[in-house]
Parts: sequence; structure tokens; C-alpha cells
Amino acid sequence: MNEVVDEICQWNGSLVHIAKSSVIMKETTISNSSAGGLSVSDGSLSITKGEFENNNPSVEGYPSARRNIICSDCGMLNVVSLKGEMESCQTHLLRDSWNDGCELDGMAGERISPFFIPILDSAKMEKEKDSAKIVFEGSLLLPCNLSFQVVISVGDEKSITTFDLKEDSFGSETNVFSTIDSGFIDSAPEEAEISVRILFGRLDAQAFTSMAVLRNRSEPDGKGDGNIVKEENEAKSSWFFVVIILAVVLLIVLVVSVIAIIRWRSAKEEARKYKEIVDDTIKKDPKVFEMVTMEMSPEEQWRRAEKEAEKKNEERIKKSACEKLGTFRVVRAFVE
Repeated sequence: MNEVVDEICQWNGSLVHIAKSSVIMKETTISNSSAGGLSVSDGSLSITKGEFENNNPSVEGYPSARRNIICSDCGMLNVVSLKGEMESCQTHLLRDSWNDGCELDGMAGERISPFFIPILDSAKMEKEKDSAKIVFEGSLLLPCNLSFQVVISVGDEKSITTFDLKEDSFGSETNVFSTIDSGFIDSAPEEAEISVRILFGRLDAQAFTSMAVLRNRSEPDGKGDGNIVKEENEAKSSWFFVVIILAVVLLIVLVVSVIAIIRWRSAKEEARKYKEIVDDTIKKDPKVFEMVTMEMSPEEQWRRAEKEAEKKNEERIKKSACEKLGTFRVVRAFVE
């Protein structure tokens, strides 16, 4: 791994070398120089519309590594403007040892990092017996003086601890891991959120990437899944089940209401037919009226009414529907 670090971070070659002199370069292109593009020491260099293309050392696992400019030994570098792949400000401009007495101006001094700007997409933690392995995933994770911070948040209070990323922690420019004492994680309060971020850039003004969550406040077991906040997913799932339950309840109420209406209409029709039968019987014998209390069908009531009417014409029959479900209550009374 040391050889890989040297090839990416500590290369020394260059196609053009400037020493103890002042140079202004305009509309200059340096490309396809795997040994290195440009170097300046104990001198000054100003670049306007410079272009550095494909100065790639071809290191396996690190396709974004470049060898563009070395500035050292009290050199001065002023980058007025760039073009080509350098305009994105993602590919590194200088060798990692740019801080060896070099004074930067223009774009080189304005960038967060004149070397490279890593991006952290996600992170996860795998706890073992006495250690916790943190795996970082992203882009431009080059093995040159990177470190990371563990941020423990409880409410508005934050505790920040910095750890080094060792050379053997790098697998490629998209995957890095580090192992720390699991006791450090276990000592965090259960309600704490644990996040990580990577530090990079100038030694006198370090910058850091966005945060990646290792453990949310609702996950005291120490399991996390990068930037995914499970509390939001659980809330969405809860709302989904609530909506489903409400829909089922409304469907049941609708079905019961329809059945009740149908049965009510049926009972109403049976009552109408029964009333016609009783009215017809009363017309045959207006002197006698009888109401009996029992449950019977309209046909049975009609037959009883006919039978009673034939008896000396002393009783009259009347029946009313008292239940909407199709049963009828007959009340019996004697009329002189």
C-alpha cells in the first residue's frame, strides 16, 4: 500500500520544471504525461487558461488520480483560469505535498482543497467483539492525508472526535474502512445520533464532507445504513397502514348500510301488502276488530283474519308491521 500512496500522493516527475525564475503561461496544454505535468520550486508561475488532461499514473483502483502540478520550496503559484477537466474543480490540481513552502493564489488558493475534493455518499458500521468497523463509500477517496470525525449528537449538544485513516484502510477511491474501539460507540447515550464525516484539504484550513449517519436516535443497537433515516420510513409505513385500515372500515360501513337499506325497503313492502289484506278483512266485518300478539307471516294473518271474520262477525282483524326485518307483530284487542 505504501507504493500506491507514493504513486498517488508523493510523485516527483514533471514534463516541465521551473526553478528560480518567473514564468507566465497562457493557453498552455499539458496532457498524457504519466510521470507528471509541471513543477515549480523557488520560483513563481502564473497560469491563464491552462489545460491539464489525462496526466494519469494508471494506479489500479484509483482512476481519478492525476499528476498535474508540484509546487514546493518557497514557490509561488497563481492559477488565473483553467479549462478542460480541471474546470469541474473535482480532479486534483496539485500534488499532496503542495504545502511544502508554496504560496497559492487565484483558483489554487480559493478552492477548498487544491489537491482533491472527496465526496462521502454513505457509511455503515459493523460491530464485532471489541471493535467497530466503519465502512465509507463515495468518490475521490484517495489515500492522501485523509482523516475522519465521529460526531455524537444529543439534542443540540455535539461531541466530535477525530481519527486517522491509515494507509491500509484504502481499498479503492470509492471504498475506505477504519476500525475503532467499540467501547467508544457503546459509551454514547442510547438517545444519541452517531454520524461520521471525512476531513481533507489544506492543513491550515481543513474542510470536511457531508455527514453520513451510522446510528439514528431510534437505533440504540448501533446498526445504521448510511444516510437513510429509518424513523422517516417507519412513519411512512405507519401512515400507510392507517390509510389501509380506514379504507377497510369505510368499505364495511358502506356494505352494511346497503344491506340495511335493502332489508328496510323489503320490510316496508311486506308491511304495505299486509295492510291491504287486513283492510280487506275489516271491510267484510266493520263491527268486530281483533288484534293478536304473535309473529306470523302475512299469509297466515290473512287466513286467520278470514277465519275470524266468518265467526259470527264478532271480531275484526288488524295487523301492523313492527319490525323492518320482515317479521310482524300482531296486537290483539277486543272491541265491543
